[in-house]
Amino acid sequence: MVINELRKLGGLQKHLFIEGQGGLSAQYSDILEEIKQAISRVGRS
Repeated sequence: MVINELRKLGGLQKHLFIEGQGGLSAQYSDILEEIKQAISRVGRS
């Protein structure tokens, strides 16, 4: 369940990035990377 919620957050971040027309791309990239790492950590436990 946690992984699904993290994936949902990633999808929302992607949507915001697209809606913002790529503005703040470095910040969005950082957040998406953190979400990916969190999914990996949860998947290993």
